[in-house]
Amino acid sequence: MRRGEPTGAGRFIRIRSQHPDMNAARRVLLVDGGMGLVWAAYGLVVTPTATLREWWWVAALAAVVTAAGAYASDHELAGFRTRRQGVALVAGFLAALAGAAGLVAATDLSVDAAVPVGIGGLGIGLLVYRVTFGVVLPVPEYRLERASGRTV
Repeated sequence: MRRGEPTGAGRFIRIRSQHPDMNAARRVLLVDGGMGLVWAAYGLVVTPTATLREWWWVAALAAVVTAAGAYASDHELAGFRTRRQGVALVAGFLAALAGAAGLVAATDLSVDAAVPVGIGGLGIGLLVYRVTFGVVLPVPEYRLERASGRTV
């Protein structure tokens, strides 16, 4: 049987990390930290310095919203799992998109400037949240449950 082939009844073989120190908490830190670093670096590299100086509050707002969303997800504040959580995630994304469109319409910020500033803020928010709940404090149990079956 080859890797990734169905094993019957639609099940797949999961290949877990062979490294003995790769536990769920470390996977969460690596994945979330990596995404946060990439997004923050993108925002810093693509956005001109003058735009960052003028529109820093957009990145700060995106960081706060991202950290709050990650906190709500990791701590099950919505009180539901799986399908409903996915619907809530899509609804939250659409609300953030509508807010960004309103921001661009209400200010002289262009879409070309808003996107990298916002993505950089997303990365900073994710990094700050994951350092707080992963390095300073333990990763929440619900997040560990979701990450326990995944591999990096």
